[in-house]
Amino acid sequence: MPSPLALLATAVLALTVAGAVAAVRRYRSLARELHARAVADAAAVERARLAEDLHDALGHRLARLALRASALAVTGVPDAADLRREADDAVQDLHRVVDVLRDDTLEPVEDLVRAARDAGLDVTLTGSEGDGLGAPLLRTVVREGLTNAVRHAPAEPVQIDISPRGVTVLNRLAAAGSRPDDGREPFGLDSLERRVRAAGGTFSHGERDGSFVLVASLPARPLVPDGHGPLPPSVLRVFARQALLPAAVVVAGLALVYSWAAHDAVLEEDVFAGIVVGQERAAVQAELPEREAPLRPVRAPVAEPGWDCAIYTDGNFPLAMATLQVCFDGDEVVRTVDLRERSWL
Repeated sequence: MPSPLALLATAVLALTVAGAVAAVRRYRSLARELHARAVADAAAVERARLAEDLHDALGHRLARLALRASALAVTGVPDAADLRREADDAVQDLHRVVDVLRDDTLEPVEDLVRAARDAGLDVTLTGSEGDGLGAPLLRTVVREGLTNAVRHAPAEPVQIDISPRGVTVLNRLAAAGSRPDDGREPFGLDSLERRVRAAGGTFSHGERDGSFVLVASLPARPLVPDGHGPLPPSVLRVFARQALLPAAVVVAGLALVYSWAAHDAVLEEDVFAGIVVGQERAAVQAELPEREAPLRPVRAPVAEPGWDCAIYTDGNFPLAMATLQVCFDGDEVVRTVDLRERSWL
C-alpha cells in the first residue's frame, strides 16, 4: 500500500487541480458577466447621447410650433387651438422618449418633491431612494406620480412612501366637477408599467377610496443593467476577491496548523538515522525534540511492556504528521521505526 505521505501528496495534487479548474471556470464566468455590464454601460452612454440629439433637434422646433399656434389662436385662425394641443402632445411624447433613453436626467426623489412643493403641491415623503441600481427607475415612478397629481388634482395632498420593496404614490382625487379634463390619458403610465415589469418588478395603478394610487415594486438590481450603478470592477480584482482571497485564508490556516504541529516536535532525519538499537539513552536524549508530534494518522507499532516510546515528526508539510518513533527500555534504545513506509489506520 502507498505510504501516507504519498497518499497525502496525491490528495493535495487532486484538490489543487480541482481548485484550479473551478477557479478558471469562475474567472471565465466573471469575464462574461463584466463584459455584459460594460456593454450595457456603453449602451447607456449612447442612449444619453441620442436623447440629447433628439431634445436639441426636435424640442426647440416643437416649442416654436406651439408658440406660433398660440399666436394664431389669438387672431382667430380656425383650428389653431387644435394645432396648439397637437404640438403640446408632441412635446410631451418627445419628453417621454427622452426620459426612457436617459433616466439620469431626473433629479433625486428629494429634489423632485422639493420642486413639487415649490409649485404649490402638498407632498408628504416617507423613506428615501437609497443608491441602488434601481434608483433611476424609482425616480421615474415618483416623477410620473407627481405629474399626474398636478394634472388631475393640483389642490389635493400627495403621499409618497418609499420602502426597500418599492414605492407607493397616493393622491386624493379632486371633486368630480372640479377635475381638469384635457382628454388625455394618465401621463406615461402604460409605458412606465412596461419598463418596471421589464426590470423584474410589478406595477399597478388606479382609483381606490377616493384616491389615485400608484404602486411599484422595484428589485434592488434590475434584470437589465441600466448603466447607473458604479463602474464594474476589473475581472482580476473580482477574481482575487472571490477566489484568491479564500485560497489565501486556507493557506494561512494550513501555515498555522503546521506551526503548531511542528513546534518543538521535529526530529531531523540525520539525527534519527544516527540512532541505533543498543545505544545508551543518555547519548541521544539531548538530540530528541521537547515534545511528541500531535498529528498521528499512521498507527505505530505496539510497544512491549515496560518500553518508553515517543513519536516525532520529520517536518513534513503541510501537516507535520508523526513519522518517526524511538523506543527505550530503561536506558537503552530498543527500537526505531520510520512510519512513512507504514499503512494508514
